[in-house]
Amino acid sequence: MLDALVDQEDFKYLRALAVFYYRMTQPSLDVYRKLEPLLADYRKLRAIELGGMEVTFMDQLVDDLLTKKSVFLITLPHLTRRLLLEDAGQIAPRISPLDDGDDSSSDE
Repeated sequence: MLDALVDQEDFKYLRALAVFYYRMTQPSLDVYRKLEPLLADYRKLRAIELGGMEVTFMDQLVDDLLTKKSVFLITLPHLTRRLLLEDAGQIAPRISPLDDGDDSSSDE
């Protein structure tokens, strides 16, 4: 059921809530596998912070959940570093969509 909430694309705030809950409750390996594809979701979100309303984006929320120790003033459970999971062979190395594989930069 939780996977369906994270995967649905119709309701961005429901997805944001599901992503946050997924990060809080699932093991590290599952978190990386499920949340990293959402780094390509660029929809705008409004979040209430201490200073008032703040505009953020779904990809920024997911990045914060994967890299920060606390989000929305809530301390997140420990997340095993991705590099350790890669070294153990549990997850494939992440390939950035920004890396187009063109190594012939400006050598001219």
